[in-house]
Amino acid sequence: MSDDLFARLDAIGQIIGGKDPGAIATLEPEADPGIGSDSATNTNTPGTFAGADFTGGTMTEAHGDSHGETPGARALQNLLLSEFAGGHDVGIYSDRDVRGRPGVRSVHGEGRAGDFGVPVAKGGHALGHSVADYLIANADRFGVQRIIFAGKSWNRKTRKWADYNGVNQHMDHVHWEITPEAAERPDLYGAGTGTKPATNTGDLHSRLGSIDALIRGGDPAAASDQREQQGFGNVGRDMARRFAAARAGRTAAPGPGGAPMVAGGSKGDYQRYAVGRFAEFGWSQSEANALIDLWQRESGWNPAAQNKKSTAFGIAQFLNGTWQGVGASKTADPYGQIDAGLRYIAQRYGSPTAALSFWNRKHYY
Repeated sequence: MSDDLFARLDAIGQIIGGKDPGAIATLEPEADPGIGSDSATNTNTPGTFAGADFTGGTMTEAHGDSHGETPGARALQNLLLSEFAGGHDVGIYSDRDVRGRPGVRSVHGEGRAGDFGVPVAKGGHALGHSVADYLIANADRFGVQRIIFAGKSWNRKTRKWADYNGVNQHMDHVHWEITPEAAERPDLYGAGTGTKPATNTGDLHSRLGSIDALIRGGDPAAASDQREQQGFGNVGRDMARRFAAARAGRTAAPGPGGAPMVAGGSKGDYQRYAVGRFAEFGWSQSEANALIDLWQRESGWNPAAQNKKSTAFGIAQFLNGTWQGVGASKTADPYGQIDAGLRYIAQRYGSPTAALSFWNRKHYY
């Protein structure tokens, strides 16, 4: 696999350096293992960590109630929080059955399952994939028996991902379970004991495939759509637009305060990008006209639009004091403006239709 990746990167370097793309042979990637590649391996030397004598324990469904979180589960959740910035603790113990399956006890009820929260936007799914890869790479030493994320489920018996048909599709958190033996072994999860994969190899192959297609003149929207179908989400759309802009040789125009304007595209490009992110906020495509109308009235979808009477700037016409409220900084990047604007609408109004309705009454939003 590493030879394949290096060959691809070398080919990209030659193309950027001016060599004819048609003269460079391309390599077909290995079959993409999909979300949470289960090809990750444990590379630590046996005997070098606290649980060297532990082989994972027995995969066991829940039967009773622990009346609280187990020490092993708490130690694993703490380890994940220390290893993966941007996530948050959704919880471990919950006295309940599996949602939608009365009488089937949830492993949360035995205090040996945890939910690691990831944001639904801004790279959240990439973070979730990384957490899943990490747990799989250390499944035996950590006693991980099951993982559920983004509509997929993995377990130690099959060591494969399969479609998950539960009520909660786990789009905003990674659900993990550990065996009863691991639940009583907090020593297994000391800081630094895990094998953290450098990258999701399926994601890397997908990125390289998109880069190859874009350099050869492929459609950025098609590359983005393919990435999303493979389960990698919005990260592909950002990558596609940047490489497409670089291929086209666009130059950066200055933005506010002399900051460079990130190469972008047309009004249609911005609108397609924005609507392409709707699923991350739980919005249907029927919301598209409302968003397009709203920002047409605000800025005409012009990323350089500046209100002469206020600090309102960009496509979403954010005031200087608005950016921080959605975790962003003022930017001339049209896609960064869109990202911030979508988060603002989701937080304040819930949907573009609701935001437009407010605008129609107040002439601001």
